[in-house]
Amino acid sequence: MNKTDKKFQKGSNGKVLIILSILLILAGGMITDPFAGLVCFALAGIISLVAVLTATKWVKYVALFSLFVAAILIISQLPQACDHYQNYRDKSVSSSMK
Repeated sequence: MNKTDKKFQKGSNGKVLIILSILLILAGGMITDPFAGLVCFALAGIISLVAVLTATKWVKYVALFSLFVAAILIISQLPQACDHYQNYRDKSVSSSMK
């Protein structure tokens, strides 16, 4: 491999991570189940964190912004996910007692 191939692979890896993170954020926003959306946002945050640590130049700033958005969405989705889980737990306990 020559130098241009190595540069292309290094830069494209960060871009692919950013695209995957943005797709997970969009998927988490479209899913109606709060817990599944929370999982998508958490995965997007983890992928963004990896991109922040490995990317260079402007890709790092976009990854940092994506990480910030994922963190905000996780915080905003957490109360709904807790309520959803509590409702599920109450229904499963009451149905097993019948």
